[in-house]
This record gives sequence, structure tokens and C-alpha cells, in this order.
Amino acid sequence: MAKIRFCTLFSGSSANSTYIEADGRGILIDAGAGVRRLSAELNGIGSDFGRVQAIFITHEHSDHISGLSTVLRNYRIPVLAPPATLRSVAFSCRDVDQSLFCPMSVGAKAVNGPFAVSSFASSHDCVQGVGYIVDAGGVRIGVLTDTGEVNSEMLRRISSCRALVLESNHDVAMLKKGRYPAQLKARILGSRGHLSNEQCAEALCRIDGCLDNVLLAHLSRENNLPELALSTVRGILSAHGIGQDRLCVRLAPAAEHSAVIEYEV
Repeated sequence: MAKIRFCTLFSGSSANSTYIEADGRGILIDAGAGVRRLSAELNGIGSDFGRVQAIFITHEHSDHISGLSTVLRNYRIPVLAPPATLRSVAFSCRDVDQSLFCPMSVGAKAVNGPFAVSSFASSHDCVQGVGYIVDAGGVRIGVLTDTGEVNSEMLRRISSCRALVLESNHDVAMLKKGRYPAQLKARILGSRGHLSNEQCAEALCRIDGCLDNVLLAHLSRENNLPELALSTVRGILSAHGIGQDRLCVRLAPAAEHSAVIEYEV
């Protein structure tokens, strides 16, 4: 029997990282916090960097890569991402050990121990944003944040997942009334920006598969509230006849690890 578990270590405007573990071996998706903070959260769920086999990067924005330099100074862990993303990471993190970079084209699959990880294009204002599908021990987990839309191909990819980390970045009314300049508001609301609470819920309503756990991720500090994101998404799901007994929706906290979701298969 295989034991699969996962959680977000950080998720928000400042730092993002997701941890997935299968039979004692793990991978990270993004490393947006330094090695000490990541280590503390890994230790908090009974893990450590000794288990991390690879790091997959969604895109080059600082809240997803700022911890890479300190991690790679301490641990020789391969880093996988599209070639254009790795070039941008190298430019942003001048002291990062590029010998550990492993280019992974969009749509490609990487197999590492118990993990088979494939990528798909997201829609964000970066050089080449991606989401990831992780197959581990018969459980499929998806990670999709930093995207302004969920198009048909994204929906197809995440519809096969049993668990999902999905962006629920902002409340539209809070954003429109907030203090951000008009240009930034337009960027966030655009198709290469971020998903609103409503867009997140609408995407979940369109999934007709085996999905049973969702973590609402990348909540904005300025334009959202945890309780608002949760109530909005759960309310829309409930209106479509999808209750917590069918799809458990939880929050991914900004500054600490989320609940650890476990499967035994």
C-alpha cells in the first residue's frame, strides 16, 4: 500500500511552495521562501530536504523562486522548468547553481522515483507559465496558480485529478474598490492575470471526475479575505449541488503549511 500526502508550505503574495510526498520521497513545486523557512515547514509536517528529489518551477516571479539560491547552496536538487523560465531564473538569481537546471518543455513528462510529472501551459504575464500534474502511487494531484483563466486545455488536464491546488486570488469587488492603480487592476483582472474567487469556483463546477480535495491558493493580501474566498467558492459549489461531502475545499495559508492531505492506495 502506497502512502501519498501533500500540502502547500506557503501560498500567497509573498511566497509559494507545494510539497508532494510518496512513500517517503518528495518533490517541491516552486521555492518562494528561503531554505530555513522551507525547512521549518517541512519539519512541521514530519519531512525534510533529505526527501526532496526535485523542484519544479511554475514561472519566474519572485514569490515562486526567491528561495532557490539558498536551497541549492545547501542541497544539490535538480530544478525543472521550461527553458525560457530557467533562463529568467538564472537572470534573476545570479548566484544560483545552473548546473542543476533541467529544461522541461511545456507538455513534457519527467519521471523521478515514484513521481511522473507533466506540465501544461497556464496564462500569466511571465515568459512561460505552467501548471503541473503529478502522478504518484496511483493518485493524481494538480497544481494551477497564477493564471488569468482556465481554458479548455487547462480544464481537461485538471479534470483527471483527485486533488488540486487551485488559485483563488481575489474578490473582484474588493479589487475594483481597492487602492491598486488602474493599470495593475486591469492586469490582475485580465486573461494573463489571476483567478478570482468566482473563476476558481466556476472551474471547479466544470470538473466532472474523481476530484475530492481542493486547496484554495495564492490569496491576495490586499484584495481577498480567507473567509470570503472559502465562503464564495463553497457557496457556488453548493448552488451547483456539490457539497463538502463530495468535494472538500480548504484554504492554503500564506505563511505556514496547509492541512496535509493524505491518501493510501
